[in-house]
Amino acid sequence: MPILINYLLIAFFIFFGGTSATTASTFSREGKASWLTRMVPVTARDQILGRTGVAILIQSLGIVFTIIAVQLIVPLPLSTLLLTIVLGTLGSLPILLFGLFMDMNRPLLNWDNPQKAIKNNMNVVITLFVGMAYAGLLIGLSGLLGYFINPIIGYGIFALISAILSYIFYKVINRRLEAEFLNFES
Repeated sequence: MPILINYLLIAFFIFFGGTSATTASTFSREGKASWLTRMVPVTARDQILGRTGVAILIQSLGIVFTIIAVQLIVPLPLSTLLLTIVLGTLGSLPILLFGLFMDMNRPLLNWDNPQKAIKNNMNVVITLFVGMAYAGLLIGLSGLLGYFINPIIGYGIFALISAILSYIFYKVINRRLEAEFLNFES
C-alpha cells in the first residue's frame, strides 16, 4: 500500500518539525539579551524566515538520515521520496510557525541557566501537543480522502490546508512581531 507508506513517512517527517523546540523557544533563548535583537535593523519578514529556516534545516537533517535508513531497508522510488519530503516539510511549517507565535507572545526571558529556556518553557510543550494533534488530524483526514476517494485529492487537501495555515500564521506573526518586540518585559 504505497499511500500508507507515503503518509507514514510524511508523519515521521512532521514529527521532526513538531518535536523541535527551535521555534517554540527562539525568543526565550535570547533571555535578557533580547534587547540586542530589537536593536538590529532586520525586518519582521527576515526574522520569521531566519528563525523558521533554522528549524527547517534541523528537520532536514532528520529527514536525510531517515531516508538513508529507509533506502537501506526498503528501496523506495524517487517520486515517493520527493512527495514525502515536500509534504512532510510543508506539513510541519504550520507547527513551526505556531511555535514561533507562542514564543513571541509569551517568551521566557528570565532564566539563570540556558537549559531552562527550553526545558522549563511551556511554549515547547504546548507546541508539541498542538502540533501532534494537528498532524494527526490532517494526516487522518487527507489519508482517508486519499485512500477512499483518490490519492491525489488526499495529497492536495494536505498541501492546501498546510499552505493556508502557514500563510495565516505568517501574516499574523509578521503583523505582530514588531509590536511584540517592543512590548517584551525583561
